Amino acid sequence: MAGDRLVDGKYEPIEIMAPDAMSRYGYSDALDLWLCWEDYRLRLFDDKTGQYLRTHDDEYDRAELEAYARRQAELRVVQEAHARREAEARAEQEALARQLAETRATQEAQARQQAETRADQEARARQQAQAEIQRLQAQLNALNRPDD
Repeated sequence: MAGDRLVDGKYEPIEIMAPDAMSRYGYSDALDLWLCWEDYRLRLFDDKTGQYLRTHDDEYDRAELEAYARRQAELRVVQEAHARREAEARAEQEALARQLAETRATQEAQARQQAETRADQEARARQQAQAEIQRLQAQLNALNRPDD
């Protein structure tokens, strides 16, 4: 990496620092940036922001990350919608199960009431039959008694 700058009508070399065999740094007054050769690529560093200027690769990576984040968010929305539908289906099944249980309880109560009504009717019929048997027994006894 090398560069020159124009000073008083003459080109002078820009000072290039080489902290190691793989890195080179030089400041450009014209750009007001540091030119940095690192990891086999040229990057521009801004002292004012303390950051490298974004490269095409950086922007591509950022766009890819944003697209991935969007896909992940869309997937979460789909998963949440699916979970909501499942929860709604479970709630509906539970409501139907409660309704069925209530219907069965009502039917059982009606069956008990009908059984109690039949039992009452049968008990009255037995009482009437016993009363009739007693009346007929008394008549028979009266007929079989010798006249006094």
